[in-house]
Amino acid sequence: MSKTYVVGDIFKVRDNALQMDKFVVLTRALMDAEHFFLVSVGSFEPWSERTLTFENRYEKTKLDESEIQYLANTSRIKHMGNMNDYRNKIVEILDMKEAV
Repeated sequence: MSKTYVVGDIFKVRDNALQMDKFVVLTRALMDAEHFFLVSVGSFEPWSERTLTFENRYEKTKLDESEIQYLANTSRIKHMGNMNDYRNKIVEILDMKEAV
């Protein structure tokens, strides 16, 4: 059975230009169609120009490993969890910053 991934999943991918690993998050935008793409955790900018588009909105909720590899433009990906797993820690850090 092939692994599937959902919006919010975090991946470590190889940035070949910088020769280092980076973290990206699977994102979805719903406009005229459903668009999946990866966003850099460091800058919140699109990781690449690659997107997967599905005409029927809300039809697709999961992507498989080959689709993630396509979006990342590399086969060197490692699943690191989901943003929901880290949400409380992120909020805690932001709250500490606000208290200073």
